[in-house]
Amino acid sequence: MQQKEIVRKIVETFYGATEITTLYVPLTLVNRPSILRGSNYTFLMDYFEFGEIINFLTVLFEQDSFDLNTYHTVITKNFFVYNIVMIGYKTKKIGAVVSGPLIVHDPPEIVLDNILRSQLLSFQKKQEFKSALKTVPLTTLKRIDYLGRFLLVLCKPNVKTLVGSKQNFHCWEERDPKAGYKNLLNPCLEEDRKSHYDMIYFFLKSARDNIIRGDEKGIQLLLRKSGDLLWQTRAYDEQYISSLKLNCIITGSICCLYAIQGNAPYERMMSLLERFIVKINKQSSPEEIIIQMVEISKVFTHAVSVLTCKEYSIHINRVLQYIKRYYAEKITLNQLARYLSLSPSYLSSQINKETHLTLAGNINKIRIEQSKDLLLNSNKPIKEIADAVGYNYQNHFNSIFKGIVGMTPLEFRKKGFLR
Repeated sequence: MQQKEIVRKIVETFYGATEITTLYVPLTLVNRPSILRGSNYTFLMDYFEFGEIINFLTVLFEQDSFDLNTYHTVITKNFFVYNIVMIGYKTKKIGAVVSGPLIVHDPPEIVLDNILRSQLLSFQKKQEFKSALKTVPLTTLKRIDYLGRFLLVLCKPNVKTLVGSKQNFHCWEERDPKAGYKNLLNPCLEEDRKSHYDMIYFFLKSARDNIIRGDEKGIQLLLRKSGDLLWQTRAYDEQYISSLKLNCIITGSICCLYAIQGNAPYERMMSLLERFIVKINKQSSPEEIIIQMVEISKVFTHAVSVLTCKEYSIHINRVLQYIKRYYAEKITLNQLARYLSLSPSYLSSQINKETHLTLAGNINKIRIEQSKDLLLNSNKPIKEIADAVGYNYQNHFNSIFKGIVGMTPLEFRKKGFLR
């Protein structure tokens, strides 16, 4: 009883001082908190990737070491930040106190759209998520560090000082699914970067790798991770706006250079860069400047990605890339023809000639491939998966899936077939 009251006091004190959702996860019940203040547990699981934190804690609890002076800052896939402190009673681990989520910058609308597209949420849930995101405290990495130290002192009064404590930084990264979540316990490179110049070097090196590989998703993730380095969207003074524009123009110019190194057409890339600089200089809103930065990085990376596949012509490569990017939305032949500046009839004949499928056949093929992954790696209802990949009706989805795969989505999920 004494143990539970101590934990309750820690949680209530931290939440009362910060108004940040705070909960206690016991060692014996890692998948369910016993004490929580702020957002409810279901809310965290549905919208703020708390499942990643549960997996992180599962691995953390299995470790033998228990450093009194260490707290953990974990950044999830969509960059929600949580602070975690292991807690003990009479020298034994009993669980962990977790605070969060937090975010380090307002996500631009284009980034928010990508998050929503990756979540298996109904239309109503997506609206709820947008509303929920507005309730998440926005802060800086420096304050997150301070909050982690404050939580550590509450959990371990014998630490006495904020100065002697140590932050372990962990970030989500693309990984082999077979590796599980143990990679989350590998310290993020942030911990080893001791200066602003080191951070810039890391950013530029990662940007080059992503662009030359044509990895559109990778470059967007990198920009979101580097938000604290490149921008802080709550600052609106004139000096900040000028600095932000300069940072984005320099970054955009470097991305253009990397795209050219990746064999994207030189004149086309330089023309895109010139237009980007003109657009940036016309903007007065930090959010709009950042949106333009994210968008141009995607364009440069896409220009390289189109060249990586030699099986089809450049036009059909662009068609397939477009479908892979917007498969959850309605895609029409006229829309693609305008996008490529081609006639609909010519584009249709080229699609049939090179892929041996109609446009609708290609869209269905890509949607079904996406749905396979969701069926195998999530517990979401089939109706929600159908909606997530662009089908309004589950029966229609079932019919298309069976026609391509040879079995219904439910049969596929039960058998656990790999693609």
